[in-house]
Amino acid sequence: MSATTRILSLCLLISLAAASLYGQGGAYGTILGTVTDNSGAVVANAGVEVTNTATNVTNHVQTTSSGDYTVPYLQPGTYRVTVQAAGFQKSITDGVTLVVAQQARVNVAMKPGAVSETIQVEASAVSLDQRPSTTEQVAVASRTQGFPFSILCNNNLLDLTTFTQRCNVIGNPYPSGFHKDINHWFNSAISYTTSPTDATDPTRSSCVAATLTGVAFCQPLNGQFGNSGRDILRGPGINNFDMGLGKDFKFTEKVSFQFRAEAFNVFNHHQYGFDPFTTTGIGAPVDDNPNDFSIINGVSTSTFGRIQAAHPGRIIQLGGKIVF
Repeated sequence: MSATTRILSLCLLISLAAASLYGQGGAYGTILGTVTDNSGAVVANAGVEVTNTATNVTNHVQTTSSGDYTVPYLQPGTYRVTVQAAGFQKSITDGVTLVVAQQARVNVAMKPGAVSETIQVEASAVSLDQRPSTTEQVAVASRTQGFPFSILCNNNLLDLTTFTQRCNVIGNPYPSGFHKDINHWFNSAISYTTSPTDATDPTRSSCVAATLTGVAFCQPLNGQFGNSGRDILRGPGINNFDMGLGKDFKFTEKVSFQFRAEAFNVFNHHQYGFDPFTTTGIGAPVDDNPNDFSIINGVSTSTFGRIQAAHPGRIIQLGGKIVF
């Protein structure tokens, strides 16, 4: 199994785990409890209704043989818990406040009597177990093949402020045995008869020179359009993993603290080239003009075919917020 396959498999497992955690906790809460009689004996098969007082949406469940009930996946809000059982008075508990990722325990002690009789209490008078749960989010893997770009040749007679000439294709950009690296993303060889800094060099200015062997691109003649297509090459791909972990700490019924740790490009992969969907840079991810030169270590060097930029490395940030 290749390293890439192992990483993608791990990413899939992490994503499934994150989805499971989100489904269990996430943006929801749970109301649960135990129903007993005055003597402390459990009451089985009692009907329990949990109603959101803002939306009037009601969830119906029954207590188990051990007197327990659980109502999961509830939106944060204020709830009313109603319990009914034969031979007991109806019990209504109002004002049960539920926040994100909370398990609110509402235990109910039933009193003997007719079902038509009702005992109504406020949530503060019953046992509320404000049990915070950890909210973990493990996001997200992104992998792209690389953004396409064209090969351009600045021609003195055709280079206008709104137009740049394309090059002619005269060879294979990826010949047999060629290996990509950050300095040679494609076959960027250029033939010269004099000097790479001499703009009048005939092998640099046209495609008619006989010495252009092993070259993939060259400058069209003045007045001619280059034959290379648009976006015929692709820049470096993106292989990125971001991760975030968070935990909620419950202080009181209404006040909690959330701590978060987030890492971007968590494995610190090299991410070369410009991303056109960000403000990192504008233009091709790889130098696309054979007429481009820069001074590198004091020497005028062609930058044609070189990676022009890189995204930031690993970024770690910590944060916290108080919810009240």
